[in-house]
Amino acid sequence: MTGIFGIQQVAWMRRARIKVAAADGEAVYHCITRTVNGEYLIDDVGKEVLRKQLWQVADYCGVEVLTYALLTNHFPSFCGCRT
Repeated sequence: MTGIFGIQQVAWMRRARIKVAAADGEAVYHCITRTVNGEYLIDDVGKEVLRKQLWQVADYCGVEVLTYALLTNHFPSFCGCRT
C-alpha cells in the first residue's frame, strides 16, 4: 500500500478481541493509555493523580487491577474482571 509522497505503508489490523464466556469465569485484559505524540507529560504529581483515578475507576467498574506501571508518556495495566 502506498501512502502520501509515494512512501510504502504497512496496514496492520488488530486481532479481534477474545471474548470469555460467562461460564469460563474471569478474563484478563491488557490496557494501555498513551500521551499524544509520545510526549513526556506525566510528572510525579500527575502519576499520583492517575494512580488514584485508576483505583477509583476500577472500584466503580468492579474491575480488579492486577498490575500497572506509571511512566512519563504512557501507563499500561493488566486488569481482571469476572464475566
